[in-house]
Amino acid sequence: MMNFDIALQREQIAQPQKKKAKRSLFPSAEKVYPIVAMENGAVVTKIGTQEYSYFLHKEARDLTNLSEKEYVDLTNRYWEFHKNYPHAFKEIYLSFNEVNKRQQEYTLYKLNKARGRQAIEGMREELEKLKGVEAHYTSYQSFMVLYGTSILELEEHYKHLLRAGNELFHFQKLSEKMTKDLIFTLNNTGG
Repeated sequence: MMNFDIALQREQIAQPQKKKAKRSLFPSAEKVYPIVAMENGAVVTKIGTQEYSYFLHKEARDLTNLSEKEYVDLTNRYWEFHKNYPHAFKEIYLSFNEVNKRQQEYTLYKLNKARGRQAIEGMREELEKLKGVEAHYTSYQSFMVLYGTSILELEEHYKHLLRAGNELFHFQKLSEKMTKDLIFTLNNTGG
């Protein structure tokens, strides 16, 4: 027979329950991509062991106007690149809203300086075009991330990447600010 003590049970119910910490369904950005530092243009992360990476911008290429022969040639060179570059890398493809605030500011400056009806209307029309482009145009950009266990290894991988992909890609290392902005964008894409 089980002992049942109603007084004890009432005491347990009356005691304030410790609230359990809410667990997020999504891990924090630091757990997903634990950045330790930035050294010599490289991002330093630590997932078990320390790792270094370069974020590179790849020049855009218009694939829509290629002939079939050009497309096949490009595809073959892309496969050759993958065969010739054996090290770890990641390709990132993102879309960004067009940003042309500086052009708008300059056009507004020119509009304020303009004399004559035609010049004023031309500048207004140009300003409206820029605003329309900013509101409705999306630009697509691609990036590549290279990895190494040390700065020296990372630099070797970068040189090897340039040799393997020089006919196919034009790479540019991102500045520290652009790298931080890209990582922020990658970690904050939710709505």
